[in-house]
Amino acid sequence: MTERSQRWSTDDRTLDLLAVVLMSMTAILTAWTGFQSAKWGGVMAIAFSQAGAARTEAVLLSDVSGVQLDTDLTLATAWTDALAAGDTDLAAVHRELFSPTLEAATQAWEAAEDPPGSPLAMPEYTNAGFEQVQPLLEQADERAAFALVANQRSDNYVIISVLSASVLFFAALSTKLRERRLQIAMLAMAFIGFVVAIVIVSTFPIEV
Repeated sequence: MTERSQRWSTDDRTLDLLAVVLMSMTAILTAWTGFQSAKWGGVMAIAFSQAGAARTEAVLLSDVSGVQLDTDLTLATAWTDALAAGDTDLAAVHRELFSPTLEAATQAWEAAEDPPGSPLAMPEYTNAGFEQVQPLLEQADERAAFALVANQRSDNYVIISVLSASVLFFAALSTKLRERRLQIAMLAMAFIGFVVAIVIVSTFPIEV
């Protein structure tokens, strides 16, 4: 074998070795991006589930609070009507059925110098259920928005997996070509793609 042939054979082996190393590193990158995509997909599913649970709880609280409000309004109206009719016994019966918050509002209403038409209009009357509905809806919106963010992050990792596949393609192709210039060109394209993928992935958040 001539010296030139030996040199070319050595160069070919070097290029093949570089291609194998690059493909191995790309395979690791592909596995990592697949893992991260799956993890962010799980985060998305959990966030959507939390958003749904918060919305369901808000609806239930709203329904229960609505029933309580209707009950308090009915009792307060019946109580004031009984008082207006002079039926103190019936008014007392209705008063015994008052909820704690309605009772507190009624006591404040009785002590007020210029009370509104109903104890329910007093500041002392509160409905804890209604007060919790809005925070729950805000929490649901927040978790749903985060779920969309997690979904986009998962998609971003999938895109890198596609880029990694192109790196593997060019690196593998370089080992099958006989013309050295084409081998170097394919390997260079693969290397550039790998570096671009690494740079992009380094900017992505990591879920562990």
